[in-house]
Amino acid sequence: MKIRKFKKQDIDRCLDIECSEERSDNREIVKSNFLRELNDDRSLVLVAEINNEVAGFIDGRIDAWNNSFYIEQLFIDRGQRGKGCGSKLISEVIKTAKKLKLRIIFVDLPPQNKNAMRFYLKNGFQKAGKINELYNNPKRPNSVILSQKL
Repeated sequence: MKIRKFKKQDIDRCLDIECSEERSDNREIVKSNFLRELNDDRSLVLVAEINNEVAGFIDGRIDAWNNSFYIEQLFIDRGQRGKGCGSKLISEVIKTAKKLKLRIIFVDLPPQNKNAMRFYLKNGFQKAGKINELYNNPKRPNSVILSQKL
């Protein structure tokens, strides 16, 4: 497995991975986000490759105002889950954040996403709080914040 920076030629594969999950109706919006992130110094997008094929990705942004890194999303192809891609991506984000002398990494999740919750807790994150009515989704309005101090 190889972890590397996201490239323009990864967009279609990453779209396939992400849009197979919960955002299939927003493919063009997701594509424009990837294109924007390629040119944004505050963005970090990494991919995990297995046998020269993108198996998953993580993306987030550096927030200089509070010296933090916010994980926007982490997606692993269904067929590649359980092989350590997510943990390796998180590990690389932590390593990069430490090099940049950031102080904290955080992510928000709907509390119903038990698999993601277990994953982040297993990878050293702790529950840091919650935000009610964060998401514009009546089935999943609330968010749990997980963080890891560096």
